Amino acid sequence: MNRRHLLSALAGTTLATYLSACASTGTTAPRLAPERSLTIGATSKKVKELVALAFVEKGYMLKKDSDLQLVLERRTDNFMAAVLFSSQYDSTVMTRVMVTMIGDNPTNLSWRGYLVTNPGSAFERLTEITNNPDGDNVQLVLRDIKARAEA
Repeated sequence: MNRRHLLSALAGTTLATYLSACASTGTTAPRLAPERSLTIGATSKKVKELVALAFVEKGYMLKKDSDLQLVLERRTDNFMAAVLFSSQYDSTVMTRVMVTMIGDNPTNLSWRGYLVTNPGSAFERLTEITNNPDGDNVQLVLRDIKARAEA
């Protein structure tokens, strides 16, 4: 019962914050375009190594590694997401990034970001966050990888 009241209070506070933010006319930094793909002028092997290294340095664990896809995961550092997306079954909320690489020199790289509720269980639930501000951070990392690969 207490958890439901806490979630209701947090949801109300979050909604009020979003509504007040929408009402303000202050200037904000422009969001990046919701790009979810890049073409990198390097071999797929080099791109894959750079992607894995960059995300492991940021605290992600390599969950899946195949010829065409990398799946990287870490515990979310977003407190509100952890509160809103945790469940009674498992309070752990993970951030998952799936990176797909097609072609070889140039390599077409695309990605999707998710919040994962009940990770690793039969009750796993994905919430896409690709076009959220956290997705902009992933896109910046991938742009940096492109610059390093093509240098």
